[in-house]
Amino acid sequence: MADHEVTIGRGVHIELDRVGPVGDRSADGEERAGGRFACTTLMGIQEDPSIEPWIAHVVNPTQPAACWEVPSGMAQIAVITGGSRGIGAATARRMASDGWDVAISYATRAEEAERVVRECREFGVRAEAIRADVGRDDDVVNLFHVIDEQLGTLRALVNNAGIVGPKARVDALDSTRIALMFAVNVVGAFGCAREAVRRMSTANGGIGGVIVNVSSAAARIGSPGEYVDYAASKGGVDALTIGLAR
Repeated sequence: MADHEVTIGRGVHIELDRVGPVGDRSADGEERAGGRFACTTLMGIQEDPSIEPWIAHVVNPTQPAACWEVPSGMAQIAVITGGSRGIGAATARRMASDGWDVAISYATRAEEAERVVRECREFGVRAEAIRADVGRDDDVVNLFHVIDEQLGTLRALVNNAGIVGPKARVDALDSTRIALMFAVNVVGAFGCAREAVRRMSTANGGIGGVIVNVSSAAARIGSPGEYVDYAASKGGVDALTIGLAR
């Protein structure tokens, strides 16, 4: 198994490609704009009751990235979109247990989000729940503005928020469903990555950081006859990851 693979119970498989840190330099010396970097210091989802019966494990990368070298006395601050439940919530709790201050975004599940925040604070870190529909650009801009004001300098983004519709063949899909799928899963991921890069990239005066885009094997297999629109949206996330990192 490669060092960037995540295996979830019952044969479900997700990949978090390790590409490069925000502000890193490519082999030819040019500064990169950003990237996706999955490592245990950022994300190591262990068995968690909230995502039963799914059990996720992140395989350790060979070495943590230099981007994790934080200036003395500076807080490590991360935002996890879609953090009110499932993988997003488990990621927030794990990062809090590792000493990260966390902000989680949620669209509708306020009570669940506040519960995750309380659990994170039990680790002695700061945690905030911020309502944001990542499919709306104004909400994305406000999300990062609130983080700036309430927590401080961002160091990591986990682009986790996403939606999927009921099973349907392509000939049963309408433009409204497809537009919503891409607004949240693709446009939302772009908007969050944009705001993170504006703050973290050394090209913009930042001190570096990381972006993890949560994708799916559906991007490669297409989810025929079931979730082709979802698969296509995750293909867009994969393309964003590659282009942003290089």
